Amino acid sequence: MRRVLLTILGLIVAIYLVSHLMGLGYVWKALVYNYVDYDDYKLFENREIASGPEEGWPLAKRFGSVKLPPPLEQYLADMHTIAFLAIVNDSLVFEKYWNGHDENTMANSFSVAKSYITMLTGFALADGHFSSLDDPITKYLPELDPQVFAPITLRHLATMSSGLDWKESYGGVVNHTTESYYGKDLWKLVSGLGPKAQPGTLFHYKGCDPQLLAFALEKATGKTVSAYLSEKFWKPTGAYPSGLWSLDHGDGTEKAYCCLNTTARNFAKIGQLYLHHGRWGNQQLLDSAWVAQSIEPHLIPDKNGKPTQYYGYQWWCMDDLGKDVFYARGLNGQYVICLPKKNTILVRLGEKRESSGNHPPDVMRYVEWAEGL
Repeated sequence: MRRVLLTILGLIVAIYLVSHLMGLGYVWKALVYNYVDYDDYKLFENREIASGPEEGWPLAKRFGSVKLPPPLEQYLADMHTIAFLAIVNDSLVFEKYWNGHDENTMANSFSVAKSYITMLTGFALADGHFSSLDDPITKYLPELDPQVFAPITLRHLATMSSGLDWKESYGGVVNHTTESYYGKDLWKLVSGLGPKAQPGTLFHYKGCDPQLLAFALEKATGKTVSAYLSEKFWKPTGAYPSGLWSLDHGDGTEKAYCCLNTTARNFAKIGQLYLHHGRWGNQQLLDSAWVAQSIEPHLIPDKNGKPTQYYGYQWWCMDDLGKDVFYARGLNGQYVICLPKKNTILVRLGEKRESSGNHPPDVMRYVEWAEGL
């Protein structure tokens, strides 16, 4: 028995060492933690998104009197929701937390972070850090292989049409998505990608495009993504407390395709900024034309060969359904949903979501409720 156990232990050690030599060391972390969760920031190194003075949300007169229909409340519970709030006409109308969570609970944005990256791209264009959205990425990251990356522009990255060969998968452990999440070298991962399609010809949802935008932002601004977000958005909107952005390793780079961590009330701030065309109070923070472009469908053909009518500059939009709704969306049902005609923002954070078609069924449930507020 002892010999058998030693043999098994030896095999495990050998496999462990070989996996690291093959660049698959991240697999072990993925196996240990199995599936991602809203509080995964505790697993990683993080960089602070520094806050300034707090600007809280005013409470609407009907706050406390708005109730969820019992079927929706049960559905939210069944989907392991931790936070759900609604802001109407710039005031908090409804707010509910589950299982001991509250307004101070910090949660992972997952892919909601992508919308923050294109927001920062808009700021960088206005500040002159980027001269044009049609600049090649190699203008800012000349160390990239020009044969692969020179044809790719910032616009291609913003519209997820870079043509890079990236496997976006949320099942299994050996794929680009898992490596980017649990691995320790995002630059090595994305800079080593090859081409799969001609840039600008195919919309393919993938994490490498916002990550490359983040590397370009860092190089162009001379600041970390977290520091630039703090300066341009967090402090001006009174987001409080400070947020956290998970890194690939200690003092490394932000996982820009995901992993911005903050509270539900703070997530609502980006919805408010975009709902008001880049204005915050009396100040125009973000170019209104950039906001308009961001939330409109970019119409690049998708995998079905049809113009993409449901995605803009890393914002989802419901033009394909004839609805005036746009939203940021993340794995496990992290949502910032904006309904311009209702001047309404919804934020939902949790552990589960439905997946079907261009727009998850759970999003449609939340929109239907908001349309009746």
